[in-house]
Amino acid sequence: MANLETYRQLGDRFDVSKSNAHGIVRKFISIMKVHKHKFIKWPRGNAIHQTLQDFKYLRPKAFPGAFMALDGCHIKVPVPWIKRTRMRHVDQRCYINRKHVASVVLQGICDSNQKFTNIFAGWPGASHDARIFRKSNIGVALNGPLQNLVPENCYILADSAYPLSNNVMVPYRDNGALTPEKHNFNRILSSSRVVIELTFGKLLGRFRRFKYLEVYNKDFCGAFISAACCLHNICMDQNDQIDCTDYTSQNQESNFNISEINLNATNKRDEICNELSRNI
Repeated sequence: MANLETYRQLGDRFDVSKSNAHGIVRKFISIMKVHKHKFIKWPRGNAIHQTLQDFKYLRPKAFPGAFMALDGCHIKVPVPWIKRTRMRHVDQRCYINRKHVASVVLQGICDSNQKFTNIFAGWPGASHDARIFRKSNIGVALNGPLQNLVPENCYILADSAYPLSNNVMVPYRDNGALTPEKHNFNRILSSSRVVIELTFGKLLGRFRRFKYLEVYNKDFCGAFISAACCLHNICMDQNDQIDCTDYTSQNQESNFNISEINLNATNKRDEICNELSRNI
């Protein structure tokens, strides 16, 4: 994962056959998939308080109630081959993102220490970030009976591609007429939310394979990416730092309609905006 060597090159390096090298990688990824919950964990108990404190001191002026940061990362993959009859047939158009490149999406949520606390990997690149979030395990949980996953008056920070909710705080959409108070709100939120972009940057820097994930079986992409995220968390626990790869979030416009707007969350965002403006 850490380089772009082929299975043949890996076999030569460790004196095994190409097929054995492939089998070892597949077995390792399968094991990591089973034990993923041990390495990518949502904070519980005292860890919740520590997570909030870490975000509070992340910036000189941190966003109030920042708990986690959320974003999606596109990973380039080969376009699905129609002629590969041994694999499940998929629609090629589902994987072509808005930049006209085939990709799969890694949705990541991280804490202030740049460790993943939840991931949802492998969705086709043409899917909108908001739809992936709604279909993800964490999105379903937050919209259901497990809303207490996020403490009261605390938020997962996201960009404007995601809908505003009681648990997810997003910036005001810049339509060219934002007030100085709203600009200040967006700036402070972005300064805390940037931690997820740094996390993706370290993931891509540590695992160069994600520059182009040459996996033709798209059902296997999610497991491959999940294993890398587990290894990333292990490295962060061991203080194994690495320079970030330049990563820029591929911001998307919100695609929710007016009936989906959460008025309670909107009022809460306005309250935070007014509070922050008094401290300028």
